Amino acid sequence: MGAWAASLLSGLGVDQSKVLAAFRRHSSKNKSNAYMLEGSQAEKDAKERDDWKTVLGEFKKFQTEFHQASNDAKNASLYVDWKDGEFVSPNEQITSEMLEEIIKRNKNFLGYAYNSLKMLRRLDKSPDDLQDLLIKFVAAAEKMRAEKPDDPMAAINELVDNFFDSGLKRLKSKSE
Repeated sequence: MGAWAASLLSGLGVDQSKVLAAFRRHSSKNKSNAYMLEGSQAEKDAKERDDWKTVLGEFKKFQTEFHQASNDAKNASLYVDWKDGEFVSPNEQITSEMLEEIIKRNKNFLGYAYNSLKMLRRLDKSPDDLQDLLIKFVAAAEKMRAEKPDDPMAAINELVDNFFDSGLKRLKSKSE
């Protein structure tokens, strides 16, 4: 949601039908939620080696596995299934440990979603507050992509630092 809002504020095109379709797709939500989880050990190891192609591949693999496990748990909790020649009900498939994990993860995800919703509400009330900063951020990101294609972490850190510095300066000037 944040990326779409930032795209709109920055003057980049957003296909509303694709955004709404993504909101309806369970897989889109799972794949987005995977960004909020701790990555696999293989992904972490690749980050330490600055092997960004492997990082991306490992994350995509992790994202797919997370979606499959989440989708299987969702289906197991909602539908009667056929396993090993017998019908099984949801309460026979979902263990208390699985339920605890789902509750904990959902609490975290709902907290993240609530923060995003607060951000979107603030942007809706006063889009001008961030629009110029976002336009500069997008331009800087495109420039960084060209200048540092092999060091995305350095580029991201520099972009975020500059964005926050600009935002903090603006907040200070408003409070003075």
